Amino acid sequence: MGCSNSRSDLIERVDQNLLMDFENKLGFENTSAETIVKVFHNYSKDGLMTKSQLNDACNDSEVNLNLQMSFLDKFSDGNNFLVKKIICLGILLAKGEKAEKLNLLFETYSSRKFDFLSQSDIEEMFTDLIEISCIKIPNFVLSLNKQDASLRRYVSKIAVTTPGMITYHIYIFTENLDRITLENFQDKMENEKLLHLLNTKSARIYAAKMFMNMVKPAENIMKKNKSIKKMNKRTTSYKQSLSQKRKIGKTNSMI
Repeated sequence: MGCSNSRSDLIERVDQNLLMDFENKLGFENTSAETIVKVFHNYSKDGLMTKSQLNDACNDSEVNLNLQMSFLDKFSDGNNFLVKKIICLGILLAKGEKAEKLNLLFETYSSRKFDFLSQSDIEEMFTDLIEISCIKIPNFVLSLNKQDASLRRYVSKIAVTTPGMITYHIYIFTENLDRITLENFQDKMENEKLLHLLNTKSARIYAAKMFMNMVKPAENIMKKNKSIKKMNKRTTSYKQSLSQKRKIGKTNSMI
């Protein structure tokens, strides 16, 4: 029990002192999520932004993203910046009530022509939400703190569970539905199994717990099985060697 609490405390400290500290430096908390969506949409074209457009959008929305251009490379296709992913980052980190953020997410990922989210829209949204919280931010912060062993272990655990976490949350949300209206979306996101996705730290803590509850036990079983196989192999080898010696001894006695 004490060991479990100690691990949880360490995770909390690492996330608070390093990951959340980095998130705060991006400056989103001083701007509303609604402003982020509006400004970045205005400066984009066909879902893309140039570096110049990105700088202008950052200046207008008063966030410090342009001071972290190497971080924003993770939101680029190599030539232009992917606006939807940056807006998703903004919705997660900027000011705003839960209901407002849900509306903005729905507007961002639903087709302008239709008033619903398709299966592919949901998959894209959940992938972005989880990867931003559990992959993009942690990996970048780790690149700035390469010698921090606690951070490295934390980031590694999160990375291992991220693919399964994405699949699991999409499954919970869709329940074989082909399309989701805004009302459906709001109702479903009230589920405590999904609501933590609106908070980057909560998503990471969930991923770390998922690792400890599912991945780690599985790894331990695999290690145990591997150890048993090695032991069986040694036993078999020993028996074969012993049998061979007996045959040689019997042959010598006959001679």
